[in-house]
Amino acid sequence: MKILFVAMHNSVHTARWISQLADQGWDIHLFAVYDYDLPHVDLSNVQVYFVNNPSLPANRMAEAYNLYPLRQGTRLRKLVAKLLPFTENRAYWLARLIKKIKPDVVHSLEMQHAAYLTYEAKAWLKRLPTWIYSCWGSDIYYFQYLPDHMERIKQVLANCDYLFTDCQRDVELAHKYGFTGELLGVFPGVGGFKIDDMLQLTSRVRPSQRRSIVVKGYDGWVYRPFTIIQALALCAAELQGYKIVIYLPGSQELIDFATKTLQAMQVELEIMPYSPHEAMLKLFGEARVSLASSISDGTPNSMLEAMVMGSFPIQSDTVSTAEWIEGGVNGFLAQPEDAVGFANALKRALNDDELVDQAAQHNLEMLRTRIDYPFVQPQVIGAYKKV
Repeated sequence: MKILFVAMHNSVHTARWISQLADQGWDIHLFAVYDYDLPHVDLSNVQVYFVNNPSLPANRMAEAYNLYPLRQGTRLRKLVAKLLPFTENRAYWLARLIKKIKPDVVHSLEMQHAAYLTYEAKAWLKRLPTWIYSCWGSDIYYFQYLPDHMERIKQVLANCDYLFTDCQRDVELAHKYGFTGELLGVFPGVGGFKIDDMLQLTSRVRPSQRRSIVVKGYDGWVYRPFTIIQALALCAAELQGYKIVIYLPGSQELIDFATKTLQAMQVELEIMPYSPHEAMLKLFGEARVSLASSISDGTPNSMLEAMVMGSFPIQSDTVSTAEWIEGGVNGFLAQPEDAVGFANALKRALNDDELVDQAAQHNLEMLRTRIDYPFVQPQVIGAYKKV
C-alpha cells in the first residue's frame, strides 16, 4: 500500500500517528504543509516532500526532498512566478506529487492546513485518490462559527471518502456539515498510547501523596490559562506545601501574572518551557492535579496523558472532555472562564485523598480499554486495509 500524508511534518502528533504503520512494510510519503523546520525525528523512514524548504542544505537530505528547485528571492524564481503564477500555488505542487507517485490513499491530518490544501489540489487533478481526513482538535467545532471557514469545511467534508475523529462530538458535526462517507474510528489524534511504557515514569507514591499541581500554559486563541491562575489565587490556604508547575507558557504576560500571584501567596512556582515528551510524562506522573482551560478543542492529548499518569484532571467543559470525565468520579469539569468553578473543584481535589486515588485507578482501567496501543493500533491498521 502507498499512502501520501498531507500534514505538519514537525508535529509530534503526525509522527506518532504514522509510527503506528511502521511495521506494515507500506510505502509512506508525506507532503509538508509549510516550508520551515526539518522533519520530526520520528519520520526518519518516511519520504517527506517540501515545496521549497531553505532549511535543506541541498535538494535532498536523507528522506527530505524539495519539489521546487528554485530558491525564493532569486531572479529566475521571480521570472518563473511572473510567467507561470500557478507555480507559487502550493496545491499545484501537491497535485503534481500525487500524479508522480500515484498513492493508493491520500490522508490529510488536520483541516485548516492539510485538508483545505488537499481539496485545492483536487482542481489540478482529473481524479483525487481515495481521501481520508483526520479531524483534530478544533478543526470543525471552533471554525464552524467563522463564515470564511464554513464553506471550505463543507467542501472538504463533502469530498473526502473516509473519516477519523478524536471524539464522538466531531462525528456528529461532520455529518451535520455534509460528510456522507464512512467513519473509520474515533481515536486520539496521535493514535494509541503505550501505557505500560508511560507508567514506568510515574511517581512511586500514591497520587494523593504527590505535592505538585500542573497547569497548561498555552495562551491566546482558544486557551484560557489566566482563568486557572485566578482560580489558584482563591485557594491560598489549600496550596500551602504544594508546587505549581506551568508548562509551555504562551506569553511573558502569563508568566508575570502567575509569578506575582503565587509570590503573594508564598506558593512555589516553576515554569517549564518546551521539553521532551518523556519530561512531560514525568511531570504528570508527579502531579496530584492537572488543570487546563480552553473554549475549544477535541480530546486533549495532554489530558489523556495526565489521566494515564494518575494525575487528577480538572478541565474546561467546552471541549469533548465530558466523553472522558464524569464530574466527581474521575475528574471535574468547569466552564472555561469560571475561576470560582475551577477553584471549588481544585479545593475538593486537594482535600479528598480517597477521591484522587480512586480516580487514578478508574482512569487507568478506562484508558486501557480505549487508548492503549495494543487496542488502537490493530484497529487503525485494519481501517487502512479496509480502505
